Amino acid sequence: MEQSDAIRRAVRQVPPPELPAGFTPRLMERMRRETLRRERRETWLLTAGGAGCFAALIAACVTTLWPDFRLRITDFALPRPELPHFTLPHFALSEEDKWLVAMCVCIALVFLALLLADLVIRRRIASSRN
Repeated sequence: MEQSDAIRRAVRQVPPPELPAGFTPRLMERMRRETLRRERRETWLLTAGGAGCFAALIAACVTTLWPDFRLRITDFALPRPELPHFTLPHFALSEEDKWLVAMCVCIALVFLALLLADLVIRRRIASSRN
């Protein structure tokens, strides 16, 4: 017990180590750079993910709602690997229902676009405050 008290007193009496000149500004600058890099990476990943989700949603809606729609690109004759063929179910909708579903899909796309815009705006506001 006495020995640990002596060690504590000796540690308290030792002066704190001196930091090199400019240590704090360099550390803060490095932290700012790392934060900006992380935010850019997150924004890029979220944007790429959102664009991929939009593309998948549009492709699924077109394939499901308009089964006779086929995209034909005859200019490119590239060899393609054989992939498994997945088929989505086709719904037999009347013309009125197709327009209703298309309107709902458009509303969902607008909602997702507004969410992405909100994310970008909030990040810019937060970065301008710093």
